[in-house]
Amino acid sequence: MVKKKSKYRSRKEEKYYHAVVCKYVAEALSITRDEAHKMLKRLHARTMEKSELPNGKSVRYKRVMSTTEMNENEYHEYVFERCIPWAALPTKDEGLGADSGLELYIPLPDEVDVEELAGIM
Repeated sequence: MVKKKSKYRSRKEEKYYHAVVCKYVAEALSITRDEAHKMLKRLHARTMEKSELPNGKSVRYKRVMSTTEMNENEYHEYVFERCIPWAALPTKDEGLGADSGLELYIPLPDEVDVEELAGIM
């Protein structure tokens, strides 16, 4: 079941995520920003869902959320409490995962000119 839309983040927050967070991750991995965005969602925007089957039973499964589904608080948590701290984690030999990041510093919104970076997207 998809949640109803509620208060969403500002355009500035959206620009910061794509122009800074996705850009830094993309550059570190030599991939596109869109690929970085999809990877970050797979790692950090999963939610448990429950569906009723025709036979009356129900099944639970994990689903990757779209960032457009997230309300302001969920989006803030996704970017600032999941994606950015994850990027700073040491990279383990097994490769990237929920507990193995990029050893990458991503500047916070007040440390970078988001408008300038967004203009080059």
